Amino acid sequence: MEDHLAHSDTDEHGAHAGPEAEASSHEEHSKGRHEGHSVADFRRRFWISLAVTVPVILISPGLPFVPSGRIVNVPGADWILLGLSTFLYIYGGMPFLKGFVRELRDRKPGMMTLVAVAISVAYFYSAATVLGLEGMP
Repeated sequence: MEDHLAHSDTDEHGAHAGPEAEASSHEEHSKGRHEGHSVADFRRRFWISLAVTVPVILISPGLPFVPSGRIVNVPGADWILLGLSTFLYIYGGMPFLKGFVRELRDRKPGMMTLVAVAISVAYFYSAATVLGLEGMP
């Protein structure tokens, strides 16, 4: 029992962690850079986004090694792609977009900023080509 008591007063590195350190550690974790992140949420978003990505690939133009340019030809494919891509950008990208806002608010840009900028540039450029901008969709 003494072993258990001694172990419960140490942190993961074996250092003594008193009540103040435990409270501070819990506060840092709950209000840190990973606030609001949930493994279950990321997992769900990943699988749903992956499922929506399949039709995006099937009807996307200009695929290499595809003689006709698209695996599946459907009328209005560019508009369908825009709709599916908008869903992917908003639904799949939401954790990164929220993290981007949080990092900017804290004036500490990091990985969420990098990912949010990357997906935003790709999405808005692609959307602009569907809406008439000259360029490769």
